[in-house]
Amino acid sequence: MMLRIVRIRIEVKGFRVRQYDLVTTLLDEQTYSADDLAELYFRRWAVELFFRHIKTTMGMEMLRCKTPKMVRKELRMFIIAHNLIRSLMQEAASLYLCDLTRLSFKGTVDTLRQFSYAIYAAKDAPRTRARIFDEMLLVIASEKVPLRENRSEPRALKKRPKPFQRLMCHRSKFKVSKSRKNKGKAKKKTVDKAA
Repeated sequence: MMLRIVRIRIEVKGFRVRQYDLVTTLLDEQTYSADDLAELYFRRWAVELFFRHIKTTMGMEMLRCKTPKMVRKELRMFIIAHNLIRSLMQEAASLYLCDLTRLSFKGTVDTLRQFSYAIYAAKDAPRTRARIFDEMLLVIASEKVPLRENRSEPRALKKRPKPFQRLMCHRSKFKVSKSRKNKGKAKKKTVDKAA
């Protein structure tokens, strides 16, 4: 396999100089310059944020379907919804000439939820509906995230795990461990009677 190694130096004032070696199968140096590959490498974090938006913001941390066929359908629906929200952000950014990377995904989802009732109510009035849609795009374009250069995003768990056993078999066969049987129940008090 033919590979190309591109060495990237990162110099940020106040920090140590870092050096990365990118290994790629994109061999043509004229088509894929080292600067273009470096920019793609540093944009990879955006992909992680897209997954976080789908899982956390849109509520796909736990899939509700049980069969593989339905799970695939559920995943497709989340991806379609994500792409529709992204296209709404793109439209707002191009209409109001703002940076797409500065628009808030969660703000867009919340704005869409709030405006969806008004858009539906104006379904028989196309001009009113178009005006409401333009107002929604203006709100989306105005909700910008602050610039956070050199922001550190460590991978860490924010939520504590639940203190319950995992359900790894059918409910009818599930056995609650002895240490968990009396959790949440009030303990009976015994009173010693003096003779």
